[in-house]
Amino acid sequence: MGLAFYVMVMAFSMPTGGGEPIGARISLIIALLATIIAHFIEIHFGIAIAATRTYFWTLSAVLVVLGMRWIPLEPEPTPKPEPESRVKRKRRRRHRSLPNLEGRPSPVIYVVAFSLLMAFILSTMFFDYTTNQLGKTDALSILKASLTTRMSKGKPVTSLAMLWLFFFTWLVGGITAGSQFSLEAKDYRASTWFKGFAIYSLITIPLPLIFALFHASHLKPGANVLDTITYYYISVFVYMLLVAILLLWERPLPQRATFRPIAWVPTTLISIVILPFLIYATNLSIIQADIIYKQGFSLDNMHQWAKSAILHNRAIQLAPTQDYYYLFLGRALLEQAKTIKDPAQREAKLKETERILLKARELNPYNTDHTANLARLYRTWAELTNDKEKRQEYLQKSAEFYAEATRLSPNNAQLYNEWALVYMIMGDKEKALEKLKKSLALDDQYDQTYLLLGDYYRNAKKWAEAAKAYEKAVELAPRRVQAYSALGFVYAQMGQLDKAIEANKKVLELSPNDYISHRNLALLYGQLGRLDEALVEAQKALELAPEKDKQALENFIAQLKRQKGS
Repeated sequence: MGLAFYVMVMAFSMPTGGGEPIGARISLIIALLATIIAHFIEIHFGIAIAATRTYFWTLSAVLVVLGMRWIPLEPEPTPKPEPESRVKRKRRRRHRSLPNLEGRPSPVIYVVAFSLLMAFILSTMFFDYTTNQLGKTDALSILKASLTTRMSKGKPVTSLAMLWLFFFTWLVGGITAGSQFSLEAKDYRASTWFKGFAIYSLITIPLPLIFALFHASHLKPGANVLDTITYYYISVFVYMLLVAILLLWERPLPQRATFRPIAWVPTTLISIVILPFLIYATNLSIIQADIIYKQGFSLDNMHQWAKSAILHNRAIQLAPTQDYYYLFLGRALLEQAKTIKDPAQREAKLKETERILLKARELNPYNTDHTANLARLYRTWAELTNDKEKRQEYLQKSAEFYAEATRLSPNNAQLYNEWALVYMIMGDKEKALEKLKKSLALDDQYDQTYLLLGDYYRNAKKWAEAAKAYEKAVELAPRRVQAYSALGFVYAQMGQLDKAIEANKKVLELSPNDYISHRNLALLYGQLGRLDEALVEAQKALELAPEKDKQALENFIAQLKRQKGS
């Protein structure tokens, strides 16, 4: 904003006559440096894609060439011969019109401008690091907790690291301000240094704290956090505008300037109306959408799908061209549909999900996730419908979208696994096995593939092949409960009861309240005649069992007691 203000003023203050525009080279160097820094940060802290690295090195080269003056800013025209007297008059005019730009700002102006920049940095830090994880209800408590408390394993613990970070940043800025004030004043007495430090303190203590308290007041429980980014943007513009005004304060404008009132109309329109709109449309609204999306994502993690869908929909309203938000809205709607009992309402919700996912694919047809999500939608739709004809239709659509998804991402083993699952539901065993083998060819260390392969052989009652697949799955993923549970079932079918017991025990190590494993152990112990152990497991299973299974378990416990008594 400061650079924009400077360029706007200088654009209407150019001296008449030729010559390189005042500050044009410096302005371009500043713009290049800002862009290089942005790409540097993106490379190290964001997504270091090839384009970012290319821009970084290309612009770095341009900066060097421009800064070293190896090329002129623009081709210099060849001057035409003119009468000597006319040339002398032009030189005199040019001499009168050019201002004295060699002077530097006074020490006070310099340190105030520097202090405003440090206040901006500290305000940005407050914006980034002020949170309300403890649910405080007043701004001062929120700010204090943000600086002195951190969360460890879900519990607040005292930590002064953030406070020291702020203090050290402020102190380094103060030392720099005092030193620069002495250098600019060419007075190296301690009193001069402290004067610069005092000016710095008077600016960098109250301004960031006022911003921090104002920001914290909008982080109270139930407050609308959407506007926090807007307030931050406003503060940035105010800081930069003040710095720009200060730096122009002691630099006189050219005495004879090209001033055409009509030229100010479009510039004013652009600066006051169009530019803020562009900033909102291309930057601010996207960040607001991201804030809402993250709130919705938190609700996703809590499985509050109806509430998260509302927030994802709001994010889309703010950034309607971002396919990413459609993806998560579609997911929330699909999960919500799974919980709806009424067939008509569920069907309507699934159709809404279909519309959203198709829109996401329309916005970005080459994003594999959108095509894969449509495939998952139709697979789920098939599982939820009671109409056999529609079920087959949805499964066929699902298979077609998986075919398209694997064309977009031919090396994605998970997609082939999901495609195989569709064929297993359809009863097409040959195609299911073909897709699983393709998945193994792509990645033979993916445990999910062996789990599905085990399911395939288990459904075919090929117990030995199923056991081999499940064993490989638990070898690759030693904490996968589902694989141990399935392996226990297969061992029991093969008559290897001791191995079946060990597999079910492993499940309970990982998931102590697994009802199925307690029930299976009770049955296995009963078959081996270990009645005491069978009774213990049966009692545990009864405590964890759903209501519909309790009667059968009570009968089984009574049977075990009779066997033990006899």
